[in-house]
Amino acid sequence: MTPAVSSIAAPEASPRPRWSRRMSPQCCYVAAGRCMPWLWAAAALAATAGLAIGLAIAPDDATQGDGYRIVFFHAPAAMVSMLLYAMLAACALGALVRSTRMPALLVRAVAPTGALMAFLALWTGALWARATRGVWWAWDAGFVAGALSFALCLGVLALHATLDEPRRRDRAAALLAVMGGVGVATTVNLPWGASLHGGATFDAPLSLTGSHAWGLASMGVAFAAWSIAAVLHRLRSIVLERENGAEWVRHLPELAR
Repeated sequence: MTPAVSSIAAPEASPRPRWSRRMSPQCCYVAAGRCMPWLWAAAALAATAGLAIGLAIAPDDATQGDGYRIVFFHAPAAMVSMLLYAMLAACALGALVRSTRMPALLVRAVAPTGALMAFLALWTGALWARATRGVWWAWDAGFVAGALSFALCLGVLALHATLDEPRRRDRAAALLAVMGGVGVATTVNLPWGASLHGGATFDAPLSLTGSHAWGLASMGVAFAAWSIAAVLHRLRSIVLERENGAEWVRHLPELAR
């Protein structure tokens, strides 16, 4: 007599978590496309307000005259460049820890804008230091961290340009970004002695007023909104490049509704 077969059915495969579905290439592509127009508009409005305040409304500084106005470009660029590199390192860590594709694609999307913001921060900082201290460069935490983040973003782009196999270059770029993040964080916290940043930024410190604060805040919003929009624009291009031939790409008009 044969034994009875158990009537307990095998459990069904659990559905993908909601966060995983949200991080799929097609969902990120559509979401990025919906966010970009708002970000471009916010960047344009904030830049208009910030430039008007910074270049026309804010009064001259008592000791630095008109030369201090470069701060309306330098400070936002430096802040956004550090935020972008933090985002780059976080996405790289996510790409190494999890097997999802989007963090690795975000690393590649953030790197060009991060390099641009770091370059702007370095050059505007150098021009300001030259005008007030007579030097183009100083071994100061802000300068070194900015130069390091700029070089690391270029390194990520170089790895993507030179390695052929997608998974291999994604992993190599992620490793470089994570190790670089540790280096940037260490650099910022090292004691560098005399600094061109901080409370005694220059021999003649700025006399900031309310209009200066509003101008800096507006330019910060403009730089941040533009940078995020640029990252999303590049991300959409990378997603289409990677997903070329996928079924969902042929139905983009329906997905965008």
